[in-house]
Amino acid sequence: SCCSLFYYEFICCVSTCFCFFFQAEDGIRDAQESRGLGDVYKRQAAGRVLSFGSGSKGQLGHGDDATTVWGQGGSVWRPRCVDGLRGLVVDLVSCGWNHSAALSENCEMWTWGDGSFGQLGTGERRSYSTPVRVGLNQASCGGVLNISCGGNQTAAICASGQLYMWGMNCSGQIGIGSTRSCASPTAVDLGSSCMAVACGYRHTLALTARDELKAWGNGGSGQLG
Repeated sequence: SCCSLFYYEFICCVSTCFCFFFQAEDGIRDAQESRGLGDVYKRQAAGRVLSFGSGSKGQLGHGDDATTVWGQGGSVWRPRCVDGLRGLVVDLVSCGWNHSAALSENCEMWTWGDGSFGQLGTGERRSYSTPVRVGLNQASCGGVLNISCGGNQTAAICASGQLYMWGMNCSGQIGIGSTRSCASPTAVDLGSSCMAVACGYRHTLALTARDELKAWGNGGSGQLG
């Protein structure tokens, strides 16, 4: 439980959950502001991000011991702090099918979990059970402002307005004009700056600076609109 000065937010996907604890800086305002409330609330400086649920692919971020210490099949039954994010002020977390990502206050992106389709953005198809930093070029990117995890794909919006995506691409869900999967961040051409992005299981939506909503990927159930 938290004292009255602290508030919390839950992010859940499939069988994984994350819990944030953060402290009000300027009083209680709209809890739905963009960028993970970064302009209204500040997470505890110790980086208090907790996770629980299924961790069989390392998506909880607790390290290899999660499969042996915390229960059968890598399940964690009580919220546990993600030690790899300690010391960071985290603005936002997103979780996909078996991988997760975090955005820190200094505009750095961290990923962990299943990387077999390149969805961690490390340049390799390797899984990590603790957070690793995504190496986006700071000169061209200017820092990451927003993130989203889908089924097995990941997206990041840079301060430059450029959208980058990577991971599984069997349905064209990373928007690069082919169905080739990518293990490194790859620029997506939207025709204008990207303002918001949301990844689904095998499809993606983005809002541009021209107020255009664009969709790509699997549309077999009409999810592309």
